[in-house]
Amino acid sequence: MTIRKFVLSTAGAALALTLGVAAQAGEALDLTHWKAECSKLISWKMDYPTITKRQTLPDAHAVVDLRINRDGEVLGWELARSSGHAYFDRSSRKLGESLEKLPALPASYRADYAQVRVHLLYSETQRGINKMLDTVVRMERLAKEGEADTGDQLADSGEMRISLIGGVS
Repeated sequence: MTIRKFVLSTAGAALALTLGVAAQAGEALDLTHWKAECSKLISWKMDYPTITKRQTLPDAHAVVDLRINRDGEVLGWELARSSGHAYFDRSSRKLGESLEKLPALPASYRADYAQVRVHLLYSETQRGINKMLDTVVRMERLAKEGEADTGDQLADSGEMRISLIGGVS
């Protein structure tokens, strides 16, 4: 089976969500462009697991949390949400280990660090990716509403929690 990669070209503009402090209009555009570039890089670096036996793999969603500095250097990572499948988790960990640097944060971003949540979507079909994408967007909206209700400590420091989406099929 030929594994083809695809890039979520609209991830930064339409699907990657920013959590935390609200940005002004110009800043939002810079951050949107930055998220699109990061999502492309992450999608490109993702590997779809190869299985020796012919078998259909389920769709899977894992989450890797990163901490980066202004220059985009990855200071640390963790697998925050398991996909529930060892082969996808191995691929997600491999991605976390291999990400050393993302593009530098936009000049308009004021904090020295950012928390980056990366949603990794694995599917053999575009339809599967789209279905998971809808679920991720709903999850992120609920998380954002929950943070607004409880108050976000990161917002006090000017640091943002940024969500990105990467996918591979």
